[in-house]
Amino acid sequence: MIRYIFAFSALLYAGSANASCLPAAQPVTTYLAKYPAWHIVNMSDLSPEDQDLWRRYQGAACPGQAQADLKGDGHVSYGLVLLSKEGLRAVILLDDNGKYKPQILYSDKGDVEVVHTAAPGPAYEFETKRRVNIPHQSFVFEHLESSATHYYWRNGKVESVTISD
Repeated sequence: MIRYIFAFSALLYAGSANASCLPAAQPVTTYLAKYPAWHIVNMSDLSPEDQDLWRRYQGAACPGQAQADLKGDGHVSYGLVLLSKEGLRAVILLDDNGKYKPQILYSDKGDVEVVHTAAPGPAYEFETKRRVNIPHQSFVFEHLESSATHYYWRNGKVESVTISD
């Protein structure tokens, strides 16, 4: 009986998280509390075509938040795409020994973007086809079917490589 209650609760939570993209963890909640006009990009912020693409490749994951072990140290960092009347903001909440430091990657007034996690491995820079070995999990911030950039940790800082444009 307890298993069934747990499974039912998990389904309810997954459904509500997908609908509103509730913050994944305390560091995200704490960050968002400082910016009440901003919300995590959710499915309703995407066009119907982008919703279909997202569901096809990412399933029920929230399009505006992802988590990854950027440094390969077992600590989770968070990638966020936030939206307000001002526009869009791409942010990484980088774990620094349990304290989360926000790194605003960029702000934009353009189209809505999404974020997801990518596994370690090679990535190829769009224009030069230069191979970049990404040592740990990374965040991919993406305009669906348009452009995508990997953000990854190397040499003590977040670096990036544009993989499509």
